[in-house]
Amino acid sequence: MDALRCMSLRAWLALVVLAMLCVPALAAQRAALVIGNATYAHAPRLANPLNDAADIGAALGRLGFSVTKIENADYAALRRGLLEFQQAASASEMALVFYAGHGIEVDQRNFLVPVDARLASDRDVEYEAVPLELVQRAVERASGLRLVILDACRENPFATKMQRAGATRSIGRGLARVEPAGETLIAYAAKEGTVALDGTGRNSPYSKALLAHLEKPGVEVMFMLRKVRDAVLAATGGQQEPFWYGSLSSRRLYLARESAPSVEPAPAIVPATTRVTAEQLAVERVYWESVKESDDPADIRAYLKQFPGGVFEALAYNRLERLEAVAKLSTRPEPALPATPGQEPPSISHRIPDASSLRIPTRVSESTGVGSFNGADGVRYTGGYMYGELHGRGNYTWADGARYKGEFRSGTMHGRGTYTSPDGRAWTC
Repeated sequence: MDALRCMSLRAWLALVVLAMLCVPALAAQRAALVIGNATYAHAPRLANPLNDAADIGAALGRLGFSVTKIENADYAALRRGLLEFQQAASASEMALVFYAGHGIEVDQRNFLVPVDARLASDRDVEYEAVPLELVQRAVERASGLRLVILDACRENPFATKMQRAGATRSIGRGLARVEPAGETLIAYAAKEGTVALDGTGRNSPYSKALLAHLEKPGVEVMFMLRKVRDAVLAATGGQQEPFWYGSLSSRRLYLARESAPSVEPAPAIVPATTRVTAEQLAVERVYWESVKESDDPADIRAYLKQFPGGVFEALAYNRLERLEAVAKLSTRPEPALPATPGQEPPSISHRIPDASSLRIPTRVSESTGVGSFNGADGVRYTGGYMYGELHGRGNYTWADGARYKGEFRSGTMHGRGTYTSPDGRAWTC
């Protein structure tokens, strides 16, 4: 009897050890969703997306990703695919979505266009297309890298025939910039407000560059995206510049590692005096939030000098490049426009947004982000926030119907924006 008990105990222990050994394998899982939309019912067929999706999917499979591929997805199939992928991503260390097809920006929001979309009016986009926020939600539960790659910045084929439901709603060229939270990167084939080229080969210039660098061993993710950027600029003669948005921690992330022994070397011991504490990260975040929307390159350089190798270093360099490019184009000042009587907006000093009723998070752990809030007094706000205050880009609507869409800083309307009075008159300044 004792012998049987010992055997049962050994068997039980073996199962426990086996379960423990399986946990790292599950945690290290990689999941990818690859979507190629080419055959549109109400727009010309695209030549590259099916090839791009097939080739990128094959490359990710070789890199150890569990790949789900969808071709020519209509509205229902696209949403269902993202919903099912969200479950796979939640058990993964890396979650990646690649989309090739049409994308559209309406009123500063980005959408993926299913193959059955008609988009006869600008207000139809919310009912016939899939918002980029839904794609971000599909990868947000991954424990490590969350990467969305969009080869979707093509010229919008629906824009010329799309009816405008409202004069204040804009239809942009390409895609609008985004600011994803957490360890999430969103990579565009072309930077905000510009369009990508289809090319003449099997793949688009962007997907071709991705395929050239995606599987190179030992290349960190951020550096890989920089290599792709350089390759596309060279291939298109400077006409197309890929861009990415988001930030990563200092932990190095690789899609393809160097060939190495199965046992990794022990990590180097970092002296306690050089470790980055949570308090230091909080200070850096506050500093970055205070300068990230600045139009003065000196502010961005000050951040880079104060926090070399910081969490937001890549974003800072992106912002600096953009500001320096704008400065080069501004060879001469624009002539001042004469003042037009009667065009001044009414005083809005009493309309400074009050965030007290919006219950915006103030705790350090969730102090910055993007969200939607409804106040008890009838006000509404959707946009960025920091330490309980409106901060970044957002939309604020007062109870009387007046609204402001634009930039906020530390709870005040600061920067470029549009104020619309309750009677519908609008001023952008």
